[in-house]
Amino acid sequence: MGDLLQHILDIILNEKDKKKFNIFLSPFGYIDYKSLQEADIGNNNNGSDLNVAFDKAADETRVSEYRIIVVQTPDAATFDLDAANAVSSANYKSVLPSGSNHSSALSTTAKDKDGNLIIRGISYKVFVLHVADGTNANINSLKVSNELTLHTPAHRAQNVKAFDVWDHNDGSDMEVSFDKAVDESTVIEYRIIVVKSADAPGFKVNAASAVTAGNYTSITPNGSDVTQTMAVDAKDKDGDLIVNNVEYVVFILSIADGTIADVNNLSAPSNEVTLIYTGDIEEPNKTVINWKIYSSGNDIYIKTNELPRKEAIVSIYTKAGKEVYKSNLSSSNTMITLDNIVNGIYIVKVQVDNNSIIRKLFIGI
Repeated sequence: MGDLLQHILDIILNEKDKKKFNIFLSPFGYIDYKSLQEADIGNNNNGSDLNVAFDKAADETRVSEYRIIVVQTPDAATFDLDAANAVSSANYKSVLPSGSNHSSALSTTAKDKDGNLIIRGISYKVFVLHVADGTNANINSLKVSNELTLHTPAHRAQNVKAFDVWDHNDGSDMEVSFDKAVDESTVIEYRIIVVKSADAPGFKVNAASAVTAGNYTSITPNGSDVTQTMAVDAKDKDGDLIVNNVEYVVFILSIADGTIADVNNLSAPSNEVTLIYTGDIEEPNKTVINWKIYSSGNDIYIKTNELPRKEAIVSIYTKAGKEVYKSNLSSSNTMITLDNIVNGIYIVKVQVDNNSIIRKLFIGI
């Protein structure tokens, strides 16, 4: 039946038309062009980043080999069967029929049809040439993939957190922390971007990269994890001042260095944070002004540079005055987790020698 169909095509179309439209037989069964797929699977800036997968021919007894040929996209429109047949053996990957569908990465030294090494930043299309066995079939067939450009993204910041740490009623109430990228050589800059929670689900790397200067906070990588108090006039991604009673999340955009990495990368979002004015119940004595006390969820954070030089005790009360927690403080960076409590405002008192600081904090999920 296949030979009959090919004979009909030979009568209807001349050789030029058949090559132009790539509708030669199918000595191997009809070709499903969707079955050829390529993927960017690595960050090595060579052919091993490119994985090619395709379905085997319907009848592999007619196939002597498959040839994977990589073509730069501008040349793909004119790359026909004759051009594929003429590609040098050094510039394609040969795959022998195995009875199974094929999927594999190219080699580190893989080349395009013209003999150029495959690298990132260039748009390619992949062709697979079915080479006829010469007995059961004598006409090759060609199919083509979608367009693909290989990229190496910058490494992402991790463990992004946001806290309400002061009561200034401006952006400086927000503190952001994150773990540095695993490989900071790929990152030339971090950008702290504050996003209203309602906009977070659709906020992706392209949108983050388009945020204008002035609407993010820039951090230069220095080999250390980052804790940053936002500026008084800090703004969200839309240019609105960061204010109380708005729910936010924070993203960290890693800006690619341009040499090792060529595209930016976006962190996962932080926890949601809403700045709330709680106020001090009493003004702290100047001797304890270096203490920072704030909450996130059920966690209370107490930070100072005065321990362990001084003795301190922390007590936590409900608004009704019931004590729910009390302990000595011995670390300059303490986290207290209160489980099984009712969400609400609690009073946190830190007694330092004969002085004290008292804060009202919202504690809860």
